[in-house]
Amino acid sequence: MRPRPWPEAGPSTVYFAHGSARVEGEGVAVVNSMADDYRRNGRVTVEVLANADHSGSQAANMRLSQRRARAVADALVSNGVPRAVIVLRPVGEGAPQVMTPDGVPDPFNRYARIIFPVPPPPQ
Repeated sequence: MRPRPWPEAGPSTVYFAHGSARVEGEGVAVVNSMADDYRRNGRVTVEVLANADHSGSQAANMRLSQRRARAVADALVSNGVPRAVIVLRPVGEGAPQVMTPDGVPDPFNRYARIIFPVPPPPQ
């Protein structure tokens, strides 16, 4: 059975407090749901794309997005997803959901998205 694609936003997105890399609140439910989906559907890989808003330097935002990606990966592993199948994609401030000028914080840009890539069909 070929896995179904997961939507790019919505139930797969964990949001973070300003400057934080802690998975808490609704983010815990998102991780739990995605881990359940992984176990039910036998996914091959899991990508964690993590972003930061424009309120810090580019270097600081890259480090923060790396910490966010690792925090989500750790939470997935705690819920039974093998670490070996998780690919981290920290992008600093490179994948904003809302375009803002430099230095402007926006809570919708402080996120990590859990993505189940759909493998190409067999040839």
